[in-house]
Amino acid sequence: MDGIPAEPYSIGRPLTPMAPPYTGEDCTYAAQRLNGQTIQQARYRHCTFVNVSFKQATLDDCAFADCRFVGCYFRRTTLRNCRFEGCRFHECGFPRVSLAACRFYYVSFADCQIAFDEMEHSLPPEPNVREELCRNLARQSSLLGLSDDARQYRKLETEARECHLKNGFKSQSDWYRNHFVGWQKLVAFRGWVWSRTNRILWGYCDSGIRLIANFMLTTFGFFPLLYWLLLPDIRTNSEESTTYLDAVLLSVAAATPADLDRGVESDPWWIVSLMSIQSLYSVVLVAMFAAFLFQWSSRR
Repeated sequence: MDGIPAEPYSIGRPLTPMAPPYTGEDCTYAAQRLNGQTIQQARYRHCTFVNVSFKQATLDDCAFADCRFVGCYFRRTTLRNCRFEGCRFHECGFPRVSLAACRFYYVSFADCQIAFDEMEHSLPPEPNVREELCRNLARQSSLLGLSDDARQYRKLETEARECHLKNGFKSQSDWYRNHFVGWQKLVAFRGWVWSRTNRILWGYCDSGIRLIANFMLTTFGFFPLLYWLLLPDIRTNSEESTTYLDAVLLSVAAATPADLDRGVESDPWWIVSLMSIQSLYSVVLVAMFAAFLFQWSSRR
């Protein structure tokens, strides 16, 4: 492992070897190899771990509160029934780490992350805490070029935020009843509605397939149906009666720069307004798809 000086982290915290009974408070543990060891019921508070290797080690029923891990190595480490509360991980390595029944509360990662498949079942159950952690892990995954993990963490972040807002305006527990009072419930409800609308309309701009599907559905399904219902108010230059095809072509003309002349006139103001809304929505979808392509290509 690369050497990381422990002196800046040991100010006010004496350097101490990490050894049984594996308890400590306000101490610094540096440059140790605990490879392959089994550590049970460790209890550390306000401690700093610098350049400590836990390679292939097993940590069972351990608790770390307000601890900092700097340059630590967790390759093939098994963490079983461990709790990390208020901890920070800086430039740590977690290749093939195994998590079982662990919990991470108010934890942050910098220049490192844990794979989504391992972390998914160890995320905190509280929606607001889970949202914060997933946001942090999504950002770190993106910075490290792990686009798949970043996308999955962003999805869970959004789901946790929606659950938190829903619990807020529904007062699902005493905590929410005390923290969401009066107008705060309305704010939570507005945020939840907007998030759900965002998911339905353009899938949070996180899925190119969803954006294309929404464009096709609205252009050839939703808006043509509205125009079809308003066909008695749509006139044609010819004596032929208007058809559903005329409504589809009218929708395509509103959604794209295509100049389709089917002899359809749309003079009524409500039809013109509806076409303007469709045009604006289509422009937003195209812009979001372009942004998605840019993000996708930049990650490759």
